[in-house]
Amino acid sequence: MHCRKDKGVFVNKPFINWRKLQEKAKRHEQMKYHHDVMIATESFLNSVKNPEHNMNNRSDDKKKKNIIRDKHIVKRVSEAILFCGR
Repeated sequence: MHCRKDKGVFVNKPFINWRKLQEKAKRHEQMKYHHDVMIATESFLNSVKNPEHNMNNRSDDKKKKNIIRDKHIVKRVSEAILFCGR
């Protein structure tokens, strides 16, 4: 978790000095924490728009395929055992 106490306007304090909006916004945009949050936001939006590219979903798909395959194997083995038992 990032420490918020060293951050100023737009993060901790309400912005009220409208005459200095451009100056303060420009300075805020150049801060590392702003850049990091923008990257995280873009990544989050991409995962929402394209859930198939999300790692968790890809691993879930792989798990589902493994379960289907394993069920198929268990079914075939049990059929073979029943056949031999008859």
